[in-house]
Amino acid sequence: MRHFVGLPYITGDSPRCSACTYVILFTLDANGVRVPFVGSYTDAVVETDAGWLFEKRIIAADQAASAGIPATSRVLKKSQ
Repeated sequence: MRHFVGLPYITGDSPRCSACTYVILFTLDANGVRVPFVGSYTDAVVETDAGWLFEKRIIAADQAASAGIPATSRVLKKSQ
């Protein structure tokens, strides 16, 4: 499995911003190329003394039925 992530669209200003990025997952097997997931990441990012850190990521699926991925899932990561 491979994935392609587009360039983020960033909004906001220091010390906090959000970034929306499109993502596509694809696989290649004997039957050809499959695209099991098309969607986006929406990230909340905060600036700290250590640099920019992810505070939260929301993964939204545009198309994910064949991969068994729910339409929207959340992955949280607290900044240190």
